[in-house]
Amino acid sequence: MAIPSEQLDRGISLARLALSQGNSSAAEAELLSLIRVDPQCIPALHGLCAVYSSMQAYGRALQAALAILTIVPSEPEALAIAAGSNLNLGEFSQSELYARRLVALQPSNSRALFVLSCALSGSGRNQESLQILERALAQSPFDPELMAAKAQLLARLNWTSQAIEWYRKSLKLAPNPELALEYSQLLREEGFTETAVDALQVYLQTNSVSPKVQEAAAQALTEAHRFDEAEVCWQAALRFGAEPGKVLEHRIQSEVFAGRLEVAKDLIAAELAENPNHLELYATFASIRKFTTEEAPVIDQMERLLASAMDFELKRDLAFALGKAYADISEYELAMARYDHANRLAYEGNANARKFDAKAWRWYTSQQINFFSREQVNHLQPQGSRAEGLLFILGMIRSGTTLSEQILSRHSQIAAGGEKTFWADHRDEIFDAGTLKFDSIEASKLANAYTKLMKPYQGTASWITEKNPANITIAGLIACIYPQAKFLHVKRHPVDNLLSIWMTPLRTGLPFVNCKKNLVAAYKEYLRMEAHLVQVLPESQFRTVTYEDLTSHPEATVGGILNWLGLDSEEDCLHPESNPRTVRTPSFYQVRQPISTSSQNKWKHYLPWLGEFEELL
Repeated sequence: MAIPSEQLDRGISLARLALSQGNSSAAEAELLSLIRVDPQCIPALHGLCAVYSSMQAYGRALQAALAILTIVPSEPEALAIAAGSNLNLGEFSQSELYARRLVALQPSNSRALFVLSCALSGSGRNQESLQILERALAQSPFDPELMAAKAQLLARLNWTSQAIEWYRKSLKLAPNPELALEYSQLLREEGFTETAVDALQVYLQTNSVSPKVQEAAAQALTEAHRFDEAEVCWQAALRFGAEPGKVLEHRIQSEVFAGRLEVAKDLIAAELAENPNHLELYATFASIRKFTTEEAPVIDQMERLLASAMDFELKRDLAFALGKAYADISEYELAMARYDHANRLAYEGNANARKFDAKAWRWYTSQQINFFSREQVNHLQPQGSRAEGLLFILGMIRSGTTLSEQILSRHSQIAAGGEKTFWADHRDEIFDAGTLKFDSIEASKLANAYTKLMKPYQGTASWITEKNPANITIAGLIACIYPQAKFLHVKRHPVDNLLSIWMTPLRTGLPFVNCKKNLVAAYKEYLRMEAHLVQVLPESQFRTVTYEDLTSHPEATVGGILNWLGLDSEEDCLHPESNPRTVRTPSFYQVRQPISTSSQNKWKHYLPWLGEFEELL
């Protein structure tokens, strides 16, 4: 039965008034009374959508929107509510369905495009999401929410420099503490610690009692080596209610990244003396120091905690820490037992590792080798970027690539770009391993994006390093894109290399790291690729140094690398431990020590327990 217009207007007005006063239940009751009279009363159903959305009752908002769509299938506002509600409920495919219907009706509706972009991103289709978001920004170029969404999406795609720029643009138009925290964290991860501090300054003034802002500022200041200012923010974070245990963990992490290992040790020791059950600290404690036989009680406590720990990640990290502790006191059998235990836990908890397919890994290596022949590389290089000064440091992980970057970036003409996943993330957009097709247009576009990504790191230096060891699997592809680039390949004794992987709690997407059999298979493919690259790329472009030469004869080895780069030797390169840059890779302890041979020939201590690794002796 149709509701008289006077009654309808009065009911809607009362519902709006109640909602504006924060009385959602009264607004809901008023609207439901109208719907009982007329179940197809669209204004009342729209009102319910608004009420339920304000209550974050997205399931009920969706039902109200669907009720409208059964009456008017193309009602734009109901489509928007259905798309948005499904998005908030995590039903991304349904959200996409309704958002696409709305975009078909209103192609210039930037909010509809925004919701569609979010739905695509939620489904993991980030490239499509970015394309839709660009359309939304074309309609509303100064919408800070759209700008922020683009920044977040670019960060997920590892287009870091562009993400940083879009964060900056969005925050300039609409200051937002939560977004500023994301922005600051990204800047810190990329080594722009001073800019990270600047990004938070206004929020330190306007949100001075926010423990999150204070803690983020403390991390940035610590990693920028502004320790006195950092101390003020650490204390403020605690004073304004931050969780003390978490603050301590974050502080220790930042002190380690900044190279203040002694400060980190003292903080951990003081905490463990008072709270020996603070499990989260033992892994870091083990990684930044050397245990002695006098510390048997500490090791015993770690064993007790391992036996009682319930959290999977803590058990794994404790097992790695115990392996390190036993190795420090030369109890090598116990050390290997704990390392095996840690890797077994890591393997069981990593679905990606359990899916590792050695045949598929070999197939991909073969496709790279088959396509990127010397003739093909020579054919494609003239189409590549003319950018100069790119130095890719690569090899098997844990082979000495971080040490090499620390050494070289001490030179006045070499800047450190750190470890990027750009080419691993975008390789399939350029080269289809199944069809052996190379997309030169996409390669050119990505080359320009990568050049922009690296430019802020390079400054006025002649060379900029990019230290992702895994780039060796696609070095032929990168050489086609950047004909002027150089590749420094760092190689280590195979069993020392694999043991280092086995003994390190890695956080990596590589699927082979926690299984000895898989590690051996991956290492063999690495050797195949190395042999291929030696044949394909000239010595002027591809150079191999060994970790053993780098640590045994640093002056001659580093001098040879610098000469290959056309640079004179500089004494600072022989003192990487003095490099002030933030280091976030698992080598953060080793690179803070003077160059030494202490990590050579470790395999000899573990010979009876090498298992599958023995095949590579």
